[in-house]
Amino acid sequence: MAAALLAAVSTACAPCRRVAAGQRDSIRTEVRIRTEYVRDTLLVRLPASTRHAVTRDTVSVLENDYARSEARVGGGVLSHSLATKPAPCAVPVVRPVVRRDSIVYRERAVHDTLEVPRELTGWKRLQMRGF
Repeated sequence: MAAALLAAVSTACAPCRRVAAGQRDSIRTEVRIRTEYVRDTLLVRLPASTRHAVTRDTVSVLENDYARSEARVGGGVLSHSLATKPAPCAVPVVRPVVRRDSIVYRERAVHDTLEVPRELTGWKRLQMRGF
């Protein structure tokens, strides 16, 4: 009985209540999409090709920008061969690059703890007068 009375008396004393105001967050996301065109160079590998011509004339011309040419005269016949080299060829291109940027704006409002005054209960008034 005494322990219950002591527990009731010790827990009944409490300061005024504190109300913690909530936090309010405001989040806004801004997304920007930009397309930029970049000049670039592609390397294209040319396919290997072989050409061969035989003629009874004294002059034969086979020509290619990326080729190796050989001309031979044997037995009264001119033999001319042209073989392209498999080499990379530079081709200028314009390619689009899409850039995506996102910015997050966060506003945070934090309120302090507020003390809320309240009137004393009858039990608390009795405790203050009696003890």
